[in-house]
This record gives sequence, C-alpha cells and structure tokens, in this order.
Amino acid sequence: MATKEDVADLKNIMMSIDSKVTKFSSRLDSVEKNLTELISDVKSEVGQVNYDLRITNTEVQQLRQDHNELERGVGHLESQFNCLETEKLELLKLDIDKKLASLKECQVLLEKHDRKYNVLIYGVEQKPNEIIWEVIDNLFVKDLGIEKFKADSFPIANAHRIPAKAPVDGTKRPDAIIVRFMHYDDKQCIMAQAYKLAKKKG
Repeated sequence: MATKEDVADLKNIMMSIDSKVTKFSSRLDSVEKNLTELISDVKSEVGQVNYDLRITNTEVQQLRQDHNELERGVGHLESQFNCLETEKLELLKLDIDKKLASLKECQVLLEKHDRKYNVLIYGVEQKPNEIIWEVIDNLFVKDLGIEKFKADSFPIANAHRIPAKAPVDGTKRPDAIIVRFMHYDDKQCIMAQAYKLAKKKG
C-alpha cells in the first residue's frame, strides 16, 4: 500500500504537470498571436518579418521542449497509478490526456501553417561559393520562364540549400534548395509554372 510520502510525491508531480499545462497553454496563445500579427504586417514590414520568424521559431522549439517534458511527466504519473488507483486520480489522468491531445493538435496545426509557405527544389546545379539568391533568380527566369520583373516582385523570407545524405553509389546529387515565400500566392504561382512545364515535357 502507498505511503503518505508516495501520495505527497504524486501530488507534487500532478501540481507540477498542471502548472506546466497552464504555462504551455499561455505560451501557445502567445505563439498564435505572434503568427497572426506576422501575417497581417508582412506586406508592409518585410524587414520585421525575419525578426518575428526567428522569435516564432524559438517559441515553437520551446513549445516542443515543454511538450516532451509534459509527456515524461505523464509517463511517470501512469507508473504511480498501479499503487494509487483512486477515482480522483483517474479523472485527473483523463483531464491531462485530453489537454495533451489538444496541445498535440495545436502543435500540428502550427507546424502545418509554418510549412505551407515553403518550397523544396531538387536537381538544381550546385557550384562552389554560389550566391543562393542568384541561383533562385536564374531558376525562376530561365528555367521556369517567369518574367524578370515578376520574379523580382516575389518577396522571399529565406532560402538555403539542405545538405544531402552521403551517397551510396558515390555519385553526389546537388543539395536541395528550400525557399520560404512571404506570400502564399507567390508560392502557388511558382508551383503552377513548374507543373505547367513538367506537363509539357511529359
């Protein structure tokens, strides 16, 4: 049978988890607010967008870290239920599971929203000391056939190559390029043009 010390320890764990859930929910509200403000201001404050994105990414990383800590706490709580199977603890577990499921869903939505502005580009020739912005401009204008003035009008938050894994057969392919657009419509324009060219070649 569980001792008073076990009960006290369990209560402390539950209070700590509940506190983390509250802080976690508060931080989530802050992240959602930052994202909303970022989207509405991005057209007029391009420079500010990059700063806000770094803040948001930091908060998302903290969100994931807190989420992992919460899961570890829930796992420890489940191990204690073998000794203290009371109605109150069962109800508390159900409440925590419900909150955890809700937080997981919110995290998925946030990550999905963050990725929808990104485009992954494969097969673009890679040269030493290349300037990624020139590579992208050349891709848009020469490869996709987009007019120069229109290509220059696409505000891009960030772009860089993603290092590929070491090849098995000794032939290294060019690293993929990830481009983050500030406007979803600009991304869709690029995707539509690429699809149109691929369809013609096919």
